[in-house]
Amino acid sequence: AAADEAAGNAAAAGPLHDSLKELEPFLGVWELEPTWSSGQKLWSRSEFTPVLAGRFIESKTLVRDGGGEPYMRYHALIGAGSKSGEFEATSFQHDGSKNVLTYQLPDPGRLEWQWSMGQATVRESYASVDAESTRWKVAIRQGDEGAWSPMLDGLLKRAMPETSPIDDSQFVASGPETRSFEVSETIAASPEEVFGAFATREGFLAAYGPENA
Repeated sequence: AAADEAAGNAAAAGPLHDSLKELEPFLGVWELEPTWSSGQKLWSRSEFTPVLAGRFIESKTLVRDGGGEPYMRYHALIGAGSKSGEFEATSFQHDGSKNVLTYQLPDPGRLEWQWSMGQATVRESYASVDAESTRWKVAIRQGDEGAWSPMLDGLLKRAMPETSPIDDSQFVASGPETRSFEVSETIAASPEEVFGAFATREGFLAAYGPENA
């Protein structure tokens, strides 16, 4: 059972399933700091990660409005849709609401979706510019026939994923009172012979393998 669980975890972090391959350019961590059409500053960090054997993409979006603290605003799960070039997502918002969205690929490398905000409709799109940048556009319109008014046009830049601190309590000689020591020994061999003994896998394991811990 443990082996099966380990295999499942490895598969969950693996590559995308073929049904989601068209979304591969958007995977990873992205950041931007644009200005809304209202003049308000926005910082955003979005992360798109394959999960569940690559058959879904987990999407997390953190934002910071103005000078406030970052908070998670959206958390979604994206999967293959019923039609070619379409993808379905269930998106949860920080205010407790939930949307079921349809993502469409009108062109290769361009993802588009819409959602309702009261009587208005919001349209968002991602367009891959290159391997390190994606353009994010947001527009809104009142009713079904009104003109689209731009709200945001920003460039997402690829960022490094956040790292977690290492739990050093699992290592020997960890903690605030660590100690070190040195050992000196004279070996009846030339420097070349000593280097050769330690530079091989067998020599390294003989000196530092787990049986010598």
